[in-house]
Amino acid sequence: MKITLAEDLQFDWKVEKIGVIGPGIVGMPMAALLANARLKIGTDQPARVMVVQRNSKNSGWKVDAINSGKSVIGGIEPGLNAIVEECVKEGLLGASHDYAELSDADMILISVQTDKKGFEPDYGPLFGALETLAKALQNKPADKIPLIVYESTLAPSSMATLIKEHF
Repeated sequence: MKITLAEDLQFDWKVEKIGVIGPGIVGMPMAALLANARLKIGTDQPARVMVVQRNSKNSGWKVDAINSGKSVIGGIEPGLNAIVEECVKEGLLGASHDYAELSDADMILISVQTDKKGFEPDYGPLFGALETLAKALQNKPADKIPLIVYESTLAPSSMATLIKEHF
């Protein structure tokens, strides 16, 4: 797919790998459905979807669950387990604790939870994910410019005042 950003700036966009950070209630279905869609943009092979979950004591188990073909959000989404199982078997969906897996991604969806500290948002988990992703992207191939989409809950103006500086 040819993309034109300006008259003098064009590039061919291929989507070979999609990263999803945070396989929770938003990220898990998104990852599974993107893999199941078998997107072919600029290539004849469907895009692979790589889920990244930090290796914490509460959520680290999600990587093994996904890689064994199981959804990590239980029965919240009917049919999701079957989709995850099929996509893992076909090699379209996988999971890792290693953010370096995203260094060659064409698109990255950030679905990290926003906790609360009293009445204020706690962006600690999100900042941790962004800092680790930024380090991984320092090793990206020169021809890769990933599209990064935030699906995390942010307070108004947070993108301009808090998030933007991470990139």
